[in-house]
Parts: sequence; structure tokens; C-alpha cells
Amino acid sequence: MRTIDPLKHHAIRAALRIHEHLAGTNCLSGLIQLPTHEWDHSAKLLQRLELALRRGWRAASDSLLADLEYSLRRLRSECDTCLANLPRSVAANRLAPPGEIVADILALDTDFDGLAIKLEENLLQVQTYPIVLDDTALGRFRIELRWQLIGRERAYEVIAETPNTPENDEEVTHPHVRDRLLCEGEGKAPIRHALAEGRLLDFFTLVRQVLASYNPGSAYVELSRWNGVACKDCGYVMPGDGYGICDRCEDPLCSDCSVGCSRCDRYVCNGCSTSCEACERTLCESCLQSTDSGHLLCPTCLEETLEESDENLCSEEDASSEAAVCPTGAAPAADALRVGEAPLPA
Repeated sequence: MRTIDPLKHHAIRAALRIHEHLAGTNCLSGLIQLPTHEWDHSAKLLQRLELALRRGWRAASDSLLADLEYSLRRLRSECDTCLANLPRSVAANRLAPPGEIVADILALDTDFDGLAIKLEENLLQVQTYPIVLDDTALGRFRIELRWQLIGRERAYEVIAETPNTPENDEEVTHPHVRDRLLCEGEGKAPIRHALAEGRLLDFFTLVRQVLASYNPGSAYVELSRWNGVACKDCGYVMPGDGYGICDRCEDPLCSDCSVGCSRCDRYVCNGCSTSCEACERTLCESCLQSTDSGHLLCPTCLEETLEESDENLCSEEDASSEAAVCPTGAAPAADALRVGEAPLPA
């Protein structure tokens, strides 16, 4: 009795299920997916921008404003793409027969670094080879396709095996991947059509090609900022080879958040600076001194306060001395002789 290779057996069963699903689904909806994810992302950026504006974080506000502008441009572009992909009729698209789907699944095992068929989860999974873009190693990515979602919603995710995320944004694992969702760019229409027609090898190959490419103009985070450093105070991501530091705690600091100490001329962060409670000048904490009453004063104001205290103390001592020499209410002793009077004879 001839035995069937386990991989081929699973591929046949998966292909039959995929073909049945695609045949019973109006895959037109898979080609007309509204960009709800980009809309949600724009809304989040707007909320973060409003927060930064309320707190006076100028550098962070400028950065968020640029991100929001880019997100809105991409939202408009995706709406235009959605409109352009509307078919002229609702006639059924070509659907690959089960035999072609089986051949595609078996070819994935050769073309990719690993293939998994999980029938109980309706899942096809492949793994890419390590991806390096502009000398930045991003590692391997796992592409997971849940075939029962084809034609209904986003049917696949792109997951970093060993995430190398940029500073201050762990949701981005690739310049074109955020929250496991790929920004498909010009590959959006071909990817959608490949899924709708059951051309699985084409689908996975197109996704891999997008992952292996880099377009700075459409990146969630540009590679030039991938290894940047976040400002301690406002979170703005600065280039890794050009940023300031707090002269006290040595934490990264952007130019908008650095505060100059008016006494020692050092530049410090908000956490290492305080205002003098008398003159309100900003100094680093080490240049401020605490009075007996717990007030923080700069050396000049502290000296003036001490001098004023000394003067008040001297005034109190003088008043006390006068009171001791001439007690209150006592009259001076009368002289026996007044001016111009001669002593009486004895």
C-alpha cells in the first residue's frame, strides 16, 4: 500500500478547505478593504499631539505633527487605491483549482525557511530568511495566513521572530510593519488579488518582497532613526549619533528640554533643575541651598536673606540694650544743682 508524504497529505487537506472557502465567499470584499487601521492610527497620533501641545513639548509636538501628516497622506492614498480597485462588475474572479493550491503549498516549503500547516487553526505559516535593510538587521519574520478570514478582514499578520524595534516604539518591528500589520504600499492590489484567487505562492512571495524592500517616504520609522535615542523629558527620538545629555544625570536630552543653570552654566533636564523660590531663576539642584525653614534659594538670594536676618537680629539686640540701660517708665535722677545756681552755704 502506497503511503502519502505527511506534508503532502496536509497540503491536500488544506487546499481543499481553502478552495471551498474561496468558492463560497464573495472575494470581492477582500479586494475592497477600507483602511480602518490607518484611520485608527491617525486618531491615536492626534490624541498624542494634543497631549504634547498641552504640556508644551515643542520638539515632540513637531515630530507628532509630521507623523500625523504622513499618516493622513497614507490614509488618503489607501482610499484612492480602494477606489481604483473597485471592479466594473461583480463577476467572479478566477479561482485556482485545488491542484494548483496544493502545488503552491508544497512550493512554499522550498522557497521559504520553514512551512507549517495547522489544519485545526485554519493556518498556513512560513518564515523568511533574516532580513537586513541598510545595514540594520531586522531578523526573521513569520507570515501567518488564516484562510477563513480571506474576503472578510485582514487575513494575515507579519510577526518578528526576534524583534529589533526602534527606540521608543515597540509596536514597529520593520519600517513597514506596525502592530503585526504590513504597510503593503504598491503591493496592496497584487497581494489582495493573489489571495482572492487562491494563488498562495504569489501571495507569500509578494509579502516577502515588501519586507525585503525599504521606502523612507512610507516608513513608520525611518532606518536613520531606528537606533536613535529618546529624550528623557519629552520622548522625542533623536539620532543616535547626535544628541545632548544632562550635565548632571547624563540622560539623553533634546535641545527644547534642556534647561540652562543660571549659576554654573550647565545644561540639565527638568528632573535636575529647580527654580529659586525668591527670584524664580532656574538652577540645577546642586546650585540651590536649603534654608532652615526648608526653602530652596540660590546663593545670591540666600546671602541676602542671611544679611537681612543679621540686620534684624542686630536691631533687636540694640533695642534690648537700650531697654536695659533705661527701663521703661523710670525717670532720670534730679541733679542737686541746676545750671546757674550756687551751692547754699552750710
